[in-house]
Amino acid sequence: MDVSPDELARLRGRTILAIGGGRNVRIWRNGRPLYHSIQMSPEPQISSQLVDLRQPLTASDRFEVLVCSLESSPVLGVSLSFWSESELRATCDRKAWKPPETLEDRRAWSVVGRPRFSCLGDFAIPALQSP
Repeated sequence: MDVSPDELARLRGRTILAIGGGRNVRIWRNGRPLYHSIQMSPEPQISSQLVDLRQPLTASDRFEVLVCSLESSPVLGVSLSFWSESELRATCDRKAWKPPETLEDRRAWSVVGRPRFSCLGDFAIPALQSP
């Protein structure tokens, strides 16, 4: 699917990719593996997982998406949207959203769970890099 030049200009600079929909989603950015889902929400959701793109979106970026849901899956497609940090913050503020159980001082704990939540879903955890 091609995206219009106006839409590319509007999205330029976004650093967050929101993903929703099917199971077993794989996404490549400019031919390089970016994201592979482990588990998606059992119910259809427009957004359930967020990916930090690390590099701002440019007009020349190309994304390829593969969804391998089983025939029995309630959701076969996928949804993608691009966000800036300020858009995400404003949306969550508007929803008056608070993360589940906020620890006052995370430094007191040797190990904590997922590093970041938002009102659109939790952020994907970076894959372990082999030495």
